[in-house]
Amino acid sequence: MNNNLLTAIIYNENDATFLDDIIDGCGFEIIGLDALKESHDKGQRKHRSELCTLYIRENTNDFQIQRLFPPKELIRKDIRFTVDYPEDLIVCRAVYKKLKGNSPMIPLLDAVRFIDDNESLKKLIAPFCESGYSMMYL
Repeated sequence: MNNNLLTAIIYNENDATFLDDIIDGCGFEIIGLDALKESHDKGQRKHRSELCTLYIRENTNDFQIQRLFPPKELIRKDIRFTVDYPEDLIVCRAVYKKLKGNSPMIPLLDAVRFIDDNESLKKLIAPFCESGYSMMYL
């Protein structure tokens, strides 16, 4: 995230800012403390879990929300960069090994191209893509 984006989020006094529809593991949610407290106080048990922003997503008229969307080439449902399963970790380690010269800010498009060029890595995470994306942004 660049400084201009962060400044805009603060200036707009957003309760929540979401980067959605990006490769699993690459999005973000920035939530104001008051919005998070309201979500906790007014929400149900499920809203007091890892789904703490779900209440905000379900009640968009009650919050100042900004939604950000990635460029088309980063809207991919066939790959993921998470570490939920051992296979994910294998993929992330391979990406890092190949692109660590760019760390700590490895360009996401470079990581995507690396996965696209390595079909065996793509196949390794394929079983987790459909279920993972189906549960995203409930």
